[in-house]
Amino acid sequence: MILIIDDEEMLCDLISTIIGDRYSTKIISDFDSISKLEIEKIEMVITDNRIGNTYTSKDVCDVFKDTMIPIVLMTGNTGIERNDSYVDYLFKPFKKQELFSVIEKHYKKEER
Repeated sequence: MILIIDDEEMLCDLISTIIGDRYSTKIISDFDSISKLEIEKIEMVITDNRIGNTYTSKDVCDVFKDTMIPIVLMTGNTGIERNDSYVDYLFKPFKKQELFSVIEKHYKKEER
């Protein structure tokens, strides 16, 4: 399952609709919902850099730090400092093919 995290629910829905024919997805729009997830079912995370007014992608990375789950950062900030917490980056606005390219490059499981 690919976990999509963004406080913009419309963007989460759009991503899920685009990739939903190929991949199982779960959407959350607030950081607190992460604690309710079954982490072992998550094979990839796509997260926004900012989640609401309080949390960031660093908080998401902290949740998954002891796993081998690949985390892709979505951001509109092309000048963001890159770090090893993320396997890749999606710079908003991104094209459908860019989304699939990043997923196919890092997704752990075979397509369903």
